[in-house]
Amino acid sequence: MSIPTNAKVKYVQEDHYFIANFSGRMDKRKLAYRAKTLRNCVKCNLKDSKVIKVLLDFREVQWDSEETHYMARKIFGEHSKEFLDYTFFSALLNDHLDGQSSENESLFTNEQDATDWLRSR
Repeated sequence: MSIPTNAKVKYVQEDHYFIANFSGRMDKRKLAYRAKTLRNCVKCNLKDSKVIKVLLDFREVQWDSEETHYMARKIFGEHSKEFLDYTFFSALLNDHLDGQSSENESLFTNEQDATDWLRSR
């Protein structure tokens, strides 16, 4: 069962991971708002395991500029500083790339593959 916090960010309780959807036009203000909403959702649903798993859905995103696209990681970092003691696993769902970008982050074009990867962490 998923517990929604709003239409774009939700918590999947049975597998303890979070989903943030970025479809549509995305500017820095919307990106910061989505990051803040995700942070609040995580805070409300933290577990003792010290592990945070997030599926970031970038399919059909339309960045307002290349600068916004490149600032995305920094903006998310600013809104997740309080979770530095946690281990993060991020599945980035997108339209073009599959592959592991780091030990804790992988890119997927298939939502089921992304979900399975998060569940295995």
